[in-house]
Amino acid sequence: MDNAQTQKVPQVPMYYADNHGHLRSKLVPQDYVCQAYETLEMPTNSPYEPVTIANGHVTGVTQEEHEAWQKQQPDYVEPTPPEPTDEQKGLTALAVENAQLKQQLGQLQQAVTAMAQTAPITGGSK
Repeated sequence: MDNAQTQKVPQVPMYYADNHGHLRSKLVPQDYVCQAYETLEMPTNSPYEPVTIANGHVTGVTQEEHEAWQKQQPDYVEPTPPEPTDEQKGLTALAVENAQLKQQLGQLQQAVTAMAQTAPITGGSK
């Protein structure tokens, strides 16, 4: 067996939409002829699922359509928001404390203004 017989045929990725609208890919020989639902064109716009392939182009749906479709999938699990980190909790506590201090400062400024308006003016001569 010589070197020419052991060389592999170069392969390229082929993209297709499965029966559920998911974008899939597999390696095929370079001279592969695509079916109607397949393309050798690499998707460039990261389409939202479900996708369709027509005329060699992958077409996805809008983000809103994708989210509605995703919720209809049997394995869909509603995402839970991540727990805040200790840093985020600390920043929130500081923001609350800052708001309280601003409120207290405003009250003290009002009290000082009120005291200044009611306090008698005395002379400072010796």
